[in-house]
Formats: sequence, C-alpha cells, structure tokens
Amino acid sequence: MPTFGPGGQQINTAPSPTWIFTPNPSAPSSVRLWNPGTAIAYVGQNPVPAFNGFPIPPQCKPVELQNVTTTLYAVAAVTPGAGTNTVNTSSAAAGVTAFTVSGTVGLSIGGTAVVGIGNNREAFTIAGLTATSVTVSTASLYAHPTGDTVTTATLNPTSLTVVAGA
Repeated sequence: MPTFGPGGQQINTAPSPTWIFTPNPSAPSSVRLWNPGTAIAYVGQNPVPAFNGFPIPPQCKPVELQNVTTTLYAVAAVTPGAGTNTVNTSSAAAGVTAFTVSGTVGLSIGGTAVVGIGNNREAFTIAGLTATSVTVSTASLYAHPTGDTVTTATLNPTSLTVVAGA
C-alpha cells in the first residue's frame, strides 16, 4: 500500500498537455490526483488529448494510481462551439501546426479552437489567423481530412493536486 505525504503540487490545466508526474525509474511509483476545481481534467501519457484522457472529476475522492511506469500529463476539458468552418483544400497530416480552412469566423488569436470530429477531435490554442488559415500553438496529434470541422471552443481549466506516493 503506498504512503502519500501531506500537501502536493498544484497544477493548472490548459488545452495542451501539462506535465504532472514522472515515476521513479527504479521502483514502482504511485500518485494521488485530486481535482478541487469545477471542471473535469483529463490525465494520460503524452500526448493526451482532452477527449481521450482518463477523466478526473471535480470535487470527488482522490484517484490513486499504483505501479505507474510512465510520465503523466493533464489537459483541461473543452466544450466545442457551433462552427461553420472546415479544413479546406487539402487534408492536414498529423504533426502540423497550421490548417487551411474555409474561414475563420468566430476564431481569435489566443482563443481555443477544436479541430476534428469523433475520435480525432483535439483542442488547440490559436497562435495566428489569416482569412483562410489557422496556426496553432502545438502540433496536431491526428490527421484531419478535408471537411473536418474547425470550431470555437470554451476552455474549462481546472487545477489538480498531485501527490507522489512511496
């Protein structure tokens, strides 16, 4: 049974993965995660998208993970808005930081956007805009075919308390 010390480190979530825990490479590691905020946080290996991570609900009992062998990251929840923009002209491969789009209606630099639908949906912070392109602050995890939606999004940041166990 792991022993957890008092306190912990407060981590603020963002739309891109934020490092929260690195295990001890020479022994089984444990970590306790508690979400004192008001929105869900998602945890997983890098890169962890908000739509595919392990959810840590707000104001619930702490989640204890044992025998952790990989570094963990957290991301904030995002709520996609209604969008009329789409990936346009050509598909975007995984790893890109710019998308050619049908328009940039409702999008703004520094704002949050969601690109994709279904399992390839991911959130980004917008770093640049022109009339037909969106530049994002982190590389995409997934390929986005022509026609994938590009919408505004509401970022629902929260904090996590992270306590390493022994």
